Amino acid sequence: MIKKIAHVCIQCPDLLEAKEFYNGVLELPIAFEFRKGDDLVGFYFKTGGNTFIEVFKGLAEKEGPIRHFCLEADDLETLRESLVGKGITATQIKMGGDKSYQFWIDAPGNLRIEFHQYTAESYQMNGGICQVNW
Repeated sequence: MIKKIAHVCIQCPDLLEAKEFYNGVLELPIAFEFRKGDDLVGFYFKTGGNTFIEVFKGLAEKEGPIRHFCLEADDLETLRESLVGKGITATQIKMGGDKSYQFWIDAPGNLRIEFHQYTAESYQMNGGICQVNW
């Protein structure tokens, strides 16, 4: 049976930029590096528990199979203020159609990241049919 997402794998043309963003800005610890001989070819970043973001060097497709990924946070306001303080442009926090608070940022490699804070009414916690208007 499936338990949870183990990792999301993305490509980024600049691994040092990816390391600065995921480790420096988002403060995700590096679980391990991928090397081919002496060449650095990727990273595994810890996102909590046994879930990870895997980044490999490479060109991302503009319209690739991953549109975005979402990270859950327990305090969106503090997280957003921290990211903006580090020079990251972030959308305003809003209530999504799924009854979860959210905001978005752009990440290296032409990728969007969404941040969620669940509420007691969040569809992720309660199920149901979420009507969208987009």
